[in-house]
Amino acid sequence: MELGAAASTSRYGRLLSRGAPAGSLLNGEWLRVDADLVAHPRYVRRDVPELHLFYTGSAWRIVRGSDYPSGELLAEAVSAALHPATVGVSGWSLLEAETGAVRHCPEYEMVCDGPNTELQPFLMEELGRDFFLRVQLTRKVVWFVCPATGNVYHSAAKPGGPGGRSRPGKRYCHLCAKCFSANNFQSQHLANLHRPGRPTALVTVPDEAGGGPPLW
Repeated sequence: MELGAAASTSRYGRLLSRGAPAGSLLNGEWLRVDADLVAHPRYVRRDVPELHLFYTGSAWRIVRGSDYPSGELLAEAVSAALHPATVGVSGWSLLEAETGAVRHCPEYEMVCDGPNTELQPFLMEELGRDFFLRVQLTRKVVWFVCPATGNVYHSAAKPGGPGGRSRPGKRYCHLCAKCFSANNFQSQHLANLHRPGRPTALVTVPDEAGGGPPLW
């Protein structure tokens, strides 16, 4: 099935946050406010536009205030994820109202929600371009539009159903900007092409105080 090249940033998917204490403004739906397909996306809380979600270069942050991006820090996730929905499990820390400290909150998460069907698939911009490299699917099957071709695929390794499920699935690699067989994605594609290299040796660099902090 082909829907045409996916040049938009939103269609059927919704970015939802959950896991903060009951009644918290940090729980809810987020609306994307940029159309940049290269940079990290920016969001505001739907119905609470003074809450901004953005990437700093080393962390995802949620701040409150009209003076974005220097508003009051409410939540942070130090991560290299390209999208808030691909931040690792237990990756967020939230502002604790009682103490004013930002503390780890393993229950908090951001997820992409939607119909997830062959006729209403996710865009990779909704899931996060690095979704298939960072998110463990287990038994979940995801329908998505390939950004390179506009074709719709499911992510299951094996065929098993009507329509598009009668064919083997695929998964998108943002590093290669194309889709590959879902059956071999983890065991062959990632393992052979994108496995991190062997760590280099420790290097000691003298500083002005005469010390030598090790660098990796």
